Amino acid sequence: MSEWFRKYVTEPIGGFFEKLWSGVRSGVVGAMNGIIGAIEKGLNWLVYGINNIIGGFNRVVSWAAGIIEVDWEGVDLLPEVTLNKIPISGYYMGGFPTVGDLFYANERGAELIATKNGRPAVASNGEVTGITSAIYSTAMEEKELMREQNQILRAILEKEFGISKNDIGRAARDYAREYTERTKKPAYTF
Repeated sequence: MSEWFRKYVTEPIGGFFEKLWSGVRSGVVGAMNGIIGAIEKGLNWLVYGINNIIGGFNRVVSWAAGIIEVDWEGVDLLPEVTLNKIPISGYYMGGFPTVGDLFYANERGAELIATKNGRPAVASNGEVTGITSAIYSTAMEEKELMREQNQILRAILEKEFGISKNDIGRAARDYAREYTERTKKPAYTF
């Protein structure tokens, strides 16, 4: 039943959410980089406009300087604006991202994200497989030990505890016989 549940319920749902998250992740990164690109384009549009004005000014002043025979090198143009896109690192080999950095995992297989000594840590697919195997084998050993423990507890619960009248009678007869043999006197006097 559990194998069927894993195969037909858990894995398909996990696959759906994995694809959904992958789409969301790439969509967010694409959107952020698109916004940065739009800002860069807008700034460069302003730079090109200013440079066209400066270029026109330089042409007019250079023409006038030629007439009056003066050296004129012109006003420097503004440099084009280049904004860096957001770098998002992957940690498919595992590693330690810097606190506060944006990163993604699961880009090349299962990864485990945790905190180690107060910093983010990413365990690679191979490490996750090793961790999973270790947890599974330990769980199986614990399961067997618990099964044995439960069998012992059931056996203890099935035993009768207490002293019956027959137990008291047998103990009294045994004591009397041993006492009489040892002391050559009767154990009880009635």
